[in-house]
Amino acid sequence: MNTTNIEYKETAPKVFISYSWSGKEHQDKVQALAVELVESHGVDVILDEWDLKKGQDKYKFMERCVGDPTINFVLMICDKRYAEKADSREGGVGAETAIITPEIYEKSEQTKFVPIVFERDENGKPYLPIYLGSTMYFDLSDMYGNYDSEYEKLIRHLWGMPLVQKPQLGKKPQWLENTTTNLAKIYRLVRKYEFEKVNQKKLEEEIVAEYISLVKQTWKENQITGQDIYDAIMNSKPLQDVFTEFLSYKISSGQLNAGKDIAGAFEKINNTLISHKQSDPYDIRYNEVVIFLLHELMIRVAAIMVFYNNFAALGELVNHTYFIVYRSYENIEIGIEGFYAQSRTECFEKKYKELHENKGKLYSIIADLIIERAVLPYASCSQLVLGDAYLMHLAYIYPQAPQTLKWFPITYVYDVYVIKQEWRKFASRAFCQKIMPAFGCKNIDEFKKVLVKHPVPPSNYPLCFESVAGILSVLNLSEIGSVP
Repeated sequence: MNTTNIEYKETAPKVFISYSWSGKEHQDKVQALAVELVESHGVDVILDEWDLKKGQDKYKFMERCVGDPTINFVLMICDKRYAEKADSREGGVGAETAIITPEIYEKSEQTKFVPIVFERDENGKPYLPIYLGSTMYFDLSDMYGNYDSEYEKLIRHLWGMPLVQKPQLGKKPQWLENTTTNLAKIYRLVRKYEFEKVNQKKLEEEIVAEYISLVKQTWKENQITGQDIYDAIMNSKPLQDVFTEFLSYKISSGQLNAGKDIAGAFEKINNTLISHKQSDPYDIRYNEVVIFLLHELMIRVAAIMVFYNNFAALGELVNHTYFIVYRSYENIEIGIEGFYAQSRTECFEKKYKELHENKGKLYSIIADLIIERAVLPYASCSQLVLGDAYLMHLAYIYPQAPQTLKWFPITYVYDVYVIKQEWRKFASRAFCQKIMPAFGCKNIDEFKKVLVKHPVPPSNYPLCFESVAGILSVLNLSEIGSVP
C-alpha cells in the first residue's frame, strides 16, 4: 500500500468496513476481524452489525460512511460475491462502488479506500472488482499462510507506521558550499564503499587518491600567502567530514588491520603532499595545510576507535613506524607525534588571529578549530578529547621518538573531566580486558607492568591550571582491575 501521504497518528484511526453479506461464515469472519481491530489494536471500527440501527436505511448508512470525512479509511472486504456485486453495481456494494470509483480513478494518491482480499479463485487469483484491479491490497485470504504478516502490515498502515519508512530528509551537504573543490566523486566513492562488499581495497585506494587530489586543488597556482593557507584550512571541513565517514565505516565494521591500513593511508597522504625541498616553494606551501589535516584526522580516528571499542586498531595505529619524507628525499622513521611535530602552522595562526580578534587568547588555535569542527556522536567534542588522551598515553607505551616529542593532547582543556572519568574506569577488570589490546597486553598483570614501565607524566599548556596525565594519576596500581 502507498503510505506516502499518511501522517503518523496519535489518536485512534477510524475505519468503515464495507463487505458483502455473502453468508453467515463470511459475516462471522468479517466481524472477527472487526473485533480484533478494535480490541487488540485500537482501531475505531464502524460496522453495520454494530452501528446500523433498526429502522435506518442501510443504503444511506453505507453511502454516508463512505463519504464521511471523519472516517480515515474504508476497508473493502473483497470476496467473490463482493467483486460480482461491485462489477454489476448490485445492492449496497453497488451503491458504494458508484461513490468509490471516481475517488479511485480521479485521485491517484488516494489512501482512504483499502482493499482487503478475503478469497481467491481456483487459480489463486484474488477476487477484486474490476475497478480495483491495479490497486495494491492486503491479503488476508490464507489464515495458515501469510495472514499474520499481512495483518501486521494492515495495522501499521492504519496507524501510519509502515514497517519500511521513508528516511527523514537530511540537510544539504556542507561540501556543496565549498566552491573551490568538487566533492561529488569522493562522496560517491564513500557511499559505494559503505554499501558494496567487493573490491573494498581498490575502493580504499581510490578514496585516498581522490582525497589527495582534492587537497591539491585547494591551491591557486603560484600563490603561497597566509590568506591562501587560512582559506585552505578553513574550507577543508566538508572534505574532512566525508573522509572521516569513510574512516569511521572502516573502523566500525571491524575490518582486520584497520589501524595499520589507516596508518598507511596517513603516511601516503603525508608523503604525497609534503615536501621539505627548500628550492621548490610550490611544494612547501602544502606543509601547514597537510600538517593540520593529518593532525585533525589522527585525533578523529582515535576518537572513533574508542567510540566503537576497536582498541586493537587503536594499538595498531600508534604502534606503527611511519616512514615519511623529511627535509630531503630520504625517508625517516617516526611515530604518530611526527604528524604535528615536523613543523608549525605559524602562517595560518597569524592570519587566524587577525581575522578572529573576538576569540581572545586561546591555548591553541588548532585545538579550538578541531573542537569547533567536531562532527557526529563518534567524533563529538568529548570523544575527540578522549581519543587525543589515548594517543598521548599510547605514545608512551610505544615509543618511536625521543621523549621530548611525545604526543601532546592539544584538546584536553576542553573536557579534562571526561579524561579523568575514563581513567577511573580502569578499576574494572572487564573494562581493562576490553581495552588491553590497545596496550598490547593479555592480562591484568601485564597491563600493570606496562603502566609502571611507561609512566605518563603530567602535561599542560603554559600558564594553564589544568593538566593531563596517565591512568596512574587517578588510580593506584593496586586499584587497576580490582573490581568486576
